[in-house]
Amino acid sequence: MAILLCIGLIAFGKSWHYTRSYTGTDLECRIRGAKLQAAGYTAYFTSTGAKEAPQLNGVSVPPSVLLLHYPLARLPYHQARMVWFVLQWLLLFGTITLLAGNVSLNPNQYLPGLAGITLFFLAAPHWLLHAERGQLYILYAFLFAVIFRLYGKAQAPAYFAAGFILALAAWFRIFFLAPALPLLLQRKKGFAAGFFTGIISFTLLSLPLLHQWQDYTGAMEAYTNGSSNFVPHSPVGTEALSATGALPATFKNDFTAGCIAYLNDYLRLLHINLPQAIYLAGYTVLLILFCLVNRKRAIRYNTVQIFCLAFLLYIGAEYLLAPSRNPYNLIQWLFPVMLLLPAYHTRSIALLLATGCCLLNAFPLYFPGCFEAGELLLLIAVAQSLSDRNNHPGK
Repeated sequence: MAILLCIGLIAFGKSWHYTRSYTGTDLECRIRGAKLQAAGYTAYFTSTGAKEAPQLNGVSVPPSVLLLHYPLARLPYHQARMVWFVLQWLLLFGTITLLAGNVSLNPNQYLPGLAGITLFFLAAPHWLLHAERGQLYILYAFLFAVIFRLYGKAQAPAYFAAGFILALAAWFRIFFLAPALPLLLQRKKGFAAGFFTGIISFTLLSLPLLHQWQDYTGAMEAYTNGSSNFVPHSPVGTEALSATGALPATFKNDFTAGCIAYLNDYLRLLHINLPQAIYLAGYTVLLILFCLVNRKRAIRYNTVQIFCLAFLLYIGAEYLLAPSRNPYNLIQWLFPVMLLLPAYHTRSIALLLATGCCLLNAFPLYFPGCFEAGELLLLIAVAQSLSDRNNHPGK
């Protein structure tokens, strides 16, 4: 335990050092977008002058996420950077705490898992990159953990809250609509009521920002297709209006980290460039087929299995539909890996999880493709958990 604590403290210290030494380019970009949105300008396009054509400005999160940054946008940037650093670590430990109740209290069972989480997530290059850039993917892992904990209570109010929070998560990131399908197939009326109540509520909240949502959609299509020929629906501000007061952009670019890329990135290597509509249509067809095939099977899954399936659908949407994927996305794997910790005694899942986490950290050595192979093994481990009814506590 003392060794693990030391490793955790070293990781915290390194991420603090990166936070103080580098700009946090992704956080700075989101705060610029929040400033523009709050001022009534489009958050996704800026120009160098009143007569210049609007250009993409790097903001790639929806207006709902920018709303979260309004309080930070009122602070001097160096203070906002420190606040976000603390929030990242609180969300990380909050996720671990919420999921720790899924692990046996027997030290012989939880200590190996705790060691793995410490080594392969807290001290991992992809987490340090997440902290250095000021990213927010740990928020999505935390929301998964909250929904799982509420859903596992198997009580009507908790089901309603779980559904409502899933709708909130989908408001922040539309890929969370995919996990709703297997959960709705379990026919928990309280969950369905909470989810659709949330969908209606957050849709109404989005109406005052309708033009921002239209600009967001146009910007995402432009990022995907490599083109910015889009006319914003909201007024276009200048770069001066979006200034955050941050120092000139600096970032650490020598992290040894990687992941499975967005599918279109691989296809472009083959000189194949498909429009985003093709990916969306293909994924929609897959979801419909899933509903037809699993409408009865999903009812039989226990809580851990149904959330493993939900995560697979979520991460599948990320592979197919996200404009890009980066190593800091990997922190989301904290959720399914912790779900499967009680199953580590199952040799096949244990081997897949351990090998996958090692490869994601280039341990014991780096080789080309090790990061992609590691994430693929985690995918296989989560998928295998769906076929074994004896791996998980009977929740």
